[in-house]
Amino acid sequence: VEFINVLQVTIQVQDVHLDCSYSATDISAFEPSTEDQVRAKHEKFTLLPKEKVMIRLKVSVVKPGMLKINGVRWLLCGIAYGAQDFDVRGPKRKKVGPNQPDKDHPPHRRLLFQVLPKIPRVEATFENFPENMFAGEVCKCSLTLHNVGAAPLHMLRIAS
Repeated sequence: VEFINVLQVTIQVQDVHLDCSYSATDISAFEPSTEDQVRAKHEKFTLLPKEKVMIRLKVSVVKPGMLKINGVRWLLCGIAYGAQDFDVRGPKRKKVGPNQPDKDHPPHRRLLFQVLPKIPRVEATFENFPENMFAGEVCKCSLTLHNVGAAPLHMLRIAS
């Protein structure tokens, strides 16, 4: 998110965080997220006169479910709260059917995420693999598999 100070004074920006909604089940049951469901990293910085600052905001979800990022919120100089909703629209419709709502741009799902439970993540490394080989040439090499994910891996099958 980019913040721009167009004023001639220094501004302190605090409590900058992403505004999220969370649903444990499906898309139709979104509610404002709580701290035990979603943890948003809060940032603070100072904007000098005519300065632009790019801030990277992060969010981590504690439980599996659906996450929707609505926008960004902040506090200016400890007094005034501000917010900006992300209005992400889909591609423009060419034709609207007779039973469809009259919208030029349907809502887009770019800021809607499905959060999965912890899963295994396999990292593969080849050893003794030559840089160059001829077509049809066969060589002996080793394959090392390592689980770098948070969940244990069971019943791994490898086929050649």
